[in-house]
Amino acid sequence: MQFVDVLAAALVVGAAAAFALGAVALSHASDVEAIYYLVVGIVALRAGTQLARPGVGA
Repeated sequence: MQFVDVLAAALVVGAAAAFALGAVALSHASDVEAIYYLVVGIVALRAGTQLARPGVGA
């Protein structure tokens, strides 16, 4: 497994954690914090899928 694959997997796991933290923030009625974690999750998930896309480095 290459370093880029590990980085992509870590970004996807980080995105999942950000979405979970956003759900917790929503349960505490902290809207700004929930939106922040949602944006972080979206960006991390997008970056992880862009890195893992086959054929980009070929």
